[in-house]
Amino acid sequence: MRIAISGASCQGKSTLIKDFLEEWTNYKTIEKTYRDVISDQGLEHSSSTNKDTQWAILNFMIDELQKTNKSDNIIFDRCPLRRIQMLMRHLLKSVCHL
Repeated sequence: MRIAISGASCQGKSTLIKDFLEEWTNYKTIEKTYRDVISDQGLEHSSSTNKDTQWAILNFMIDELQKTNKSDNIIFDRCPLRRIQMLMRHLLKSVCHL
């Protein structure tokens, strides 16, 4: 089963994943995260994030998801659906000048 943990920043998602992996040893997580993409590509993030950052993160997440099978026991830090929401927010912001 593939599981994705999503939610607001600084709410304990990474801690939850760490604790989950200690208890459920038959699960794993991916080695590289979206944070690595931000760092490797020198992208703006947090309050300075933009649509390019959101696109890069979304593409990374989709690529990583596609490397797995439905039967894999894997837990993800964040999911593509949340990233789509963030991307749409930035696209609307630029169109509506919010």
